Amino acid sequence: MANKKYKGVFRDDNGAIFYQVTLGRDLFTNKTIKRKGRKDKSGKPFKTEKAAFAELQRVKTEYNNSQSKENYNITFEEFWKEYYIPRQRSRTRPVTVENSIPVHERHILPRFGKKKLREISTRECEQFRIYLSQLAGYQLTYASFLWKQFRAIVRYAGQLRLIDFDPTKGLDAIDITRDHRQIEPKIWIPSDLQKVLNTFNLAIYHDRLYYTMIFFYWATGVRANEGCSLRWSDIDFSKNQAHVHGTVVQSEGIRGEWIVQPYTKTSAGMRIIELDETTMKLLREWRSVQIESDEDSFVFSKYGQVNKNYNLNNELKYHAELAKVERITAVGLRKSHASFLINVLQKPATYISRRMGHANPSITLKHYSFWFNPEPDSLISDEITNAFSKFNL
Repeated sequence: MANKKYKGVFRDDNGAIFYQVTLGRDLFTNKTIKRKGRKDKSGKPFKTEKAAFAELQRVKTEYNNSQSKENYNITFEEFWKEYYIPRQRSRTRPVTVENSIPVHERHILPRFGKKKLREISTRECEQFRIYLSQLAGYQLTYASFLWKQFRAIVRYAGQLRLIDFDPTKGLDAIDITRDHRQIEPKIWIPSDLQKVLNTFNLAIYHDRLYYTMIFFYWATGVRANEGCSLRWSDIDFSKNQAHVHGTVVQSEGIRGEWIVQPYTKTSAGMRIIELDETTMKLLREWRSVQIESDEDSFVFSKYGQVNKNYNLNNELKYHAELAKVERITAVGLRKSHASFLINVLQKPATYISRRMGHANPSITLKHYSFWFNPEPDSLISDEITNAFSKFNL
């Protein structure tokens, strides 16, 4: 039975007095921390509810003091390493966490790493936001990404009560829609692709693989790890189609082992891509020489093992230097495909969105808006005039 006067103090069915209190949450497991006792500090059973309540207050104060002393001087980098990264590993894909670590180390920790969490002010956070959006020279999409990463770390410190207030609260987001200096992403136009392909020796097994892989990525716009997950059973040679329905990721807890997960970045990523005759011809030629090429084998693999996107990026870097063209990554091949669809084939955003696996056309327009109608169309005024005349306007 609970005591109305002394909150947290109870009597059991036999009339014995005890206290029970919730102290907070464990920083790592996020489980509730509770304390329950029937005896005072000296080990004697409680004779009155007042005595039990006094012991409850002592336990509570002792816990709060210990937490305060332990974490009062914690630095941003210590918190990031001991709390934030472990928390991310428990709730995010391992490959996502591992990719974020060097980004934090390069852009966030040099500025805030040595500072105590409690000493980071709103003014310093605003200066960092202004630096990212105006002074660092980043595209606003990247600046916005870094700002969101920083805010997530600080907010988590607030959730764990390691800071008294969130210094980023109330500060503006970085508005990427107002980027008047947007830099077009690095891409390869068809002539660049041809120069790169000319640097490969197709008589060499290794070169044949990456020649085919680079052309396929450029011609389809698949995401880096989507292409690595493709098996020959996903290629329909009769219909000239590729069925994209998986992603290669690093398995949790097994360093170095890469596996295929049966889903893509978004639900829209589960799609069928129409393939052109040139791409189909290259796939047939590659399969005819591939060592492991049964239906269950990976398309872009040397000896049957799953390939990794960083292998492709290494090849792109090497052959871009040989061809003396702009160096791009696998993401650059995807953007090159989008540019080709927009500028050469003049496909609408709805079609491009479906082909590239975007959740909706607004994402396509958000990332590739500067390629749509790059120059005013002088004919549009005539089209509007003719349309109006049909309605006697």
